[in-house]
Amino acid sequence: MATEVVTSSPNTSVFEIARLMVNHRKSCVVICTPSLNINEQIPLGIITERNIVKFKVMGIPLTQTPKK
Repeated sequence: MATEVVTSSPNTSVFEIARLMVNHRKSCVVICTPSLNINEQIPLGIITERNIVKFKVMGIPLTQTPKK
């Protein structure tokens, strides 16, 4: 079984992360930074659907909120 892992960079907005989840039909996105090897990425964390729902309930603007 092959599973696609959806990744994003640390400076992407939470709104764009949500869009990636919808487009790829995934419930989370792994936040990665490039490593010295071009073909590798270093995982920094993960954002889930639950995180996005919490941000929305708290009234945090998703388009202006970076993942940091």
